[in-house]
Amino acid sequence: MDKQYLCFKLNNELFVHQVSTVREVMPYIEPTPVPGSPDIIEGVLNVRGNVVSIISARRLFKLPENQPTKDSCIIIFDTISNQYGISVDSVDEIVTLNPSEMNVSSAEEELSESQFIKGTVKHAKGLLILVDLSNLIEIERNTLSTD
Repeated sequence: MDKQYLCFKLNNELFVHQVSTVREVMPYIEPTPVPGSPDIIEGVLNVRGNVVSIISARRLFKLPENQPTKDSCIIIFDTISNQYGISVDSVDEIVTLNPSEMNVSSAEEELSESQFIKGTVKHAKGLLILVDLSNLIEIERNTLSTD
Protein backbone atom coordinates (compact mmCIF):
# COMPACT_ATOMS: atom_id res chain seq x y z
CA MET A 1 0.00 0.00 0.00
CA ASP A 2 1.39 3.40 -0.99
CA LYS A 3 2.23 5.93 1.73
CA GLN A 4 2.80 9.67 1.64
CA TYR A 5 6.16 11.19 2.57
CA LEU A 6 7.28 14.77 3.08
CA CYS A 7 10.30 15.50 0.89
CA PHE A 8 12.86 17.99 2.25
CA LYS A 9 16.38 19.10 1.39
CA LEU A 10 19.56 19.13 3.43
CA ASN A 11 22.94 19.90 1.90
CA ASN A 12 21.45 19.45 -1.62
CA GLU A 13 20.28 15.90 -0.79
CA LEU A 14 16.61 14.88 -0.77
CA PHE A 15 15.25 13.25 2.37
CA VAL A 16 11.75 11.84 2.96
CA HIS A 17 9.80 11.26 6.16
CA GLN A 18 6.36 9.72 6.51
CA VAL A 19 3.74 12.50 6.82
CA SER A 20 1.69 10.74 9.51
CA THR A 21 3.63 12.44 12.35
CA VAL A 22 4.11 15.82 10.63
CA ARG A 23 1.92 18.47 12.23
CA GLU A 24 2.96 21.46 10.11
CA VAL A 25 5.72 23.12 8.13
CA MET A 26 6.56 26.70 9.00
CA PRO A 27 9.05 29.27 7.71
CA TYR A 28 12.33 29.30 9.63
CA ILE A 29 12.30 31.50 12.72
CA GLU A 30 15.46 31.66 14.80
CA PRO A 31 14.82 29.70 18.01
CA THR A 32 15.66 31.07 21.45
CA PRO A 33 18.85 29.33 22.61
CA VAL A 34 18.70 27.25 25.79
CA PRO A 35 21.94 27.26 27.81
CA GLY A 36 23.24 23.78 28.57
CA SER A 37 21.12 22.03 25.94
CA PRO A 38 22.65 19.34 23.69
CA ASP A 39 24.51 20.56 20.60
CA ILE A 40 21.83 19.38 18.17
CA ILE A 41 19.20 21.60 19.87
CA GLU A 42 19.07 25.04 18.25
CA GLY A 43 16.69 26.31 20.91
CA VAL A 44 12.96 26.60 21.55
CA LEU A 45 10.03 28.33 19.89
CA ASN A 46 6.53 29.16 21.03
CA VAL A 47 4.31 27.43 18.47
CA ARG A 48 0.62 28.14 19.08
CA GLY A 49 1.12 28.29 22.84
CA ASN A 50 3.39 25.23 23.05
CA VAL A 51 7.11 25.45 23.81
CA VAL A 52 8.74 23.34 21.11
CA SER A 53 12.39 22.22 20.99
CA ILE A 54 13.97 22.86 17.59
CA ILE A 55 16.60 20.38 16.44
CA SER A 56 19.13 21.13 13.72
CA ALA A 57 18.86 18.42 11.06
CA ARG A 58 22.32 19.42 9.82
CA ARG A 59 23.85 18.77 13.25
CA LEU A 60 21.82 15.58 13.66
CA PHE A 61 23.20 14.15 10.41
CA LYS A 62 26.68 15.68 10.97
CA LEU A 63 26.46 17.93 7.90
CA PRO A 64 28.30 21.25 7.57
CA GLU A 65 26.57 24.24 9.16
CA ASN A 66 25.10 27.00 7.01
CA GLN A 67 23.06 30.15 7.52
CA PRO A 68 19.29 29.86 7.12
CA THR A 69 17.90 31.21 3.84
CA LYS A 70 14.46 32.36 2.73
CA ASP A 71 13.75 28.71 1.80
CA SER A 72 14.68 27.31 5.22
CA CYS A 73 11.81 25.71 7.16
CA ILE A 74 10.98 24.06 10.43
CA ILE A 75 9.00 20.83 10.31
CA ILE A 76 6.89 20.35 13.44
CA PHE A 77 6.32 16.73 14.48
CA ASP A 78 3.71 15.35 16.86
CA THR A 79 4.55 12.46 19.17
CA ILE A 80 2.47 10.82 21.84
CA SER A 81 4.19 12.81 24.57
CA ASN A 82 5.08 16.14 22.93
CA GLN A 83 5.98 18.15 19.83
CA TYR A 84 9.39 19.01 18.43
CA GLY A 85 10.71 20.73 15.34
CA ILE A 86 13.49 20.00 12.86
CA SER A 87 15.15 22.81 10.91
CA VAL A 88 15.83 21.93 7.26
CA ASP A 89 17.19 23.78 4.21
CA SER A 90 13.84 23.60 2.39
CA VAL A 91 10.69 21.54 2.03
CA ASP A 92 10.00 20.27 -1.46
CA GLU A 93 6.66 18.44 -1.67
CA ILE A 94 4.68 15.43 -0.55
CA VAL A 95 5.47 12.30 -2.57
CA THR A 96 3.65 8.98 -2.65
CA LEU A 97 5.92 5.95 -2.35
CA ASN A 98 5.38 2.22 -2.37
CA PRO A 99 7.15 0.57 0.59
CA SER A 100 7.97 -2.46 -1.57
CA GLU A 101 10.17 -0.20 -3.74
CA MET A 102 12.26 0.96 -0.79
CA ASN A 103 15.77 -0.36 -0.38
CA VAL A 104 16.12 -0.83 3.35
CA SER A 105 19.42 -2.55 3.98
CA SER A 106 22.54 -2.58 6.09
CA ALA A 107 24.32 -0.63 3.32
CA GLU A 108 22.93 2.58 4.82
CA GLU A 109 24.85 1.84 8.01
CA GLU A 110 28.04 2.20 6.00
CA LEU A 111 26.85 5.51 4.54
CA SER A 112 25.86 7.03 7.85
CA GLU A 113 26.25 6.36 11.53
CA SER A 114 22.80 7.87 12.01
CA GLN A 115 20.18 5.57 13.46
CA PHE A 116 17.53 7.72 11.77
CA ILE A 117 18.40 6.80 8.18
CA LYS A 118 16.28 3.79 7.23
CA GLY A 119 17.05 3.32 3.55
CA THR A 120 16.84 4.79 0.08
CA VAL A 121 14.19 5.06 -2.61
CA LYS A 122 14.65 5.58 -6.35
CA HIS A 123 12.22 8.24 -7.52
CA ALA A 124 11.72 10.54 -10.51
CA LYS A 125 13.26 13.31 -8.38
CA GLY A 126 16.39 11.20 -7.85
CA LEU A 127 17.60 9.10 -4.96
CA LEU A 128 15.59 9.85 -1.82
CA ILE A 129 16.99 9.13 1.65
CA LEU A 130 14.32 7.59 3.85
CA VAL A 131 14.46 8.83 7.46
CA ASP A 132 12.39 8.13 10.55
CA LEU A 133 12.60 10.94 13.10
CA SER A 134 9.47 9.93 15.01
CA ASN A 135 11.39 8.67 18.05
CA LEU A 136 14.12 11.31 17.92
CA ILE A 137 13.31 12.95 21.26
CA GLU A 138 13.14 9.65 23.16
CA ILE A 139 16.45 8.44 21.66
CA GLU A 140 18.16 11.74 22.47
CA ARG A 141 16.86 11.64 26.06
CA ASN A 142 18.19 8.09 26.46
CA THR A 143 21.55 9.12 24.98
CA LEU A 144 21.81 12.06 27.37
CA SER A 145 20.88 10.00 30.41
CA THR A 146 23.58 7.40 29.67
CA ASP A 147 26.38 9.97 29.16
